[in-house]
Amino acid sequence: MALWPNSSFAKPVGSFLEPVPTPGVDPLSGRCVSIRFNEAWLQVIAGALQQLVLQTTWQGSADDVALAQAQAMNLILSLDAAVPGDCAPPDTPQFNGEFEPDMNLCDNLRFNNGVLQANCCGEWTDIPGQSSQGNPVANQPGAGAPVPQPGVAKIYCGGIDGPNQWLLPVPVNAGDTLEFHQLQGAWNDSAEIIWNCPDGWVYALGACGQTLPHGSPDPLPTALHMQIVALIDGNWYDPLQVDIGTGNPTVWTVPSGITNAQVLLQGNIDDIARQQGAITFCVTVTNNQTPTWSQVFDFTTSPNAFVTNDLGFSAGTWVPGQGWQQTEYTAPGPDGTDNYFGTTIARSFAATHIDTVEADYTYVFGDHSTGTDFGNELYADTGALDTQHQPATGDGSHSFTATPNATLTKLGVLVVCSIAPTGTPSPEGTALITKMTVTGKGVNPFI
Repeated sequence: MALWPNSSFAKPVGSFLEPVPTPGVDPLSGRCVSIRFNEAWLQVIAGALQQLVLQTTWQGSADDVALAQAQAMNLILSLDAAVPGDCAPPDTPQFNGEFEPDMNLCDNLRFNNGVLQANCCGEWTDIPGQSSQGNPVANQPGAGAPVPQPGVAKIYCGGIDGPNQWLLPVPVNAGDTLEFHQLQGAWNDSAEIIWNCPDGWVYALGACGQTLPHGSPDPLPTALHMQIVALIDGNWYDPLQVDIGTGNPTVWTVPSGITNAQVLLQGNIDDIARQQGAITFCVTVTNNQTPTWSQVFDFTTSPNAFVTNDLGFSAGTWVPGQGWQQTEYTAPGPDGTDNYFGTTIARSFAATHIDTVEADYTYVFGDHSTGTDFGNELYADTGALDTQHQPATGDGSHSFTATPNATLTKLGVLVVCSIAPTGTPSPEGTALITKMTVTGKGVNPFI
């Protein structure tokens, strides 16, 4: 079939003068329409529909555009399930194969790993007639590509044409995984007569056959010549990890020491200028980074499950609209058993990695003629995280932060505004704790 511009690997060119709104509905769900045309047009129409997969076709947010592209691919693949028949509309519905009464087939299709499937009698099965490897889109995703959140996987499809590289549209970190699938096409080191499949196996007679590495001067001597290799932070890697027994790529884990790095893909060839041909592929990227979280406790609206606790004494009371407010208490001190004004609160939780803790409070001294100023403390489990002593001029609003960077089971705040020897009037003041902000990694134990 002739293509324009004349190329062995047609470049994607949009059909629309400007982006159009996304339909906002899955093309294979809800009310469906039928159209019948001569089967000789099927391949041409499927090719024309590739325009709907271009990012430049659609208006909307990055997520809306990505969804429309995926739905367009589902629409294109659904053509593989087309059933031949007379172009004249049938008088009565005609069914081919198995069906269930009152079941709309359009509500029971899905696109799974690049293969169109139908739900027949409760079991998802591949629809015959389509490529066993699916049909990835040969392009270079750019800005707006969906980014997987921690613990989530996303699939990216693309291709390499001639002496070019392909950029994975999201950065990777140590521990993330890549798994390639739907490898299609063939390419060649123009200095040789042999053509290769994307995994480096020899392409001959429509099939891929196992071969051996060329070694140096290929950038990755231990990998097959002309297989897909990855350049990350100046180092070459084999991201395919092909299973020799099955010939299929397996999961590859990004090695340690890599942080927020780009991944460039190309053939394993010492001079990329000799790389010719065209291949396509899809790669599933799983973000295995530990999620981070931030929790704010506003004590003016709620005690937030904190209680008066716990450094050998208990003080404070929660006042709606104010926060945790000081009370008077007696406890061992510099002069024996002393009188204090202050607040101490804490909360226990399931063991979790805590990065930072910040406490906000209001601190006002009372009459110091018979007492001494004291201070404040952030503590965790049984130890202090950060201790400060405010001078008599330190009245006002304050905050202080600790960075435990450790697994903890308890957090607390102690604010003491005055202390006086037993038998003397306690110099009253205020020690009002208004907020605490905690950040950590993993599971947030407070929700």
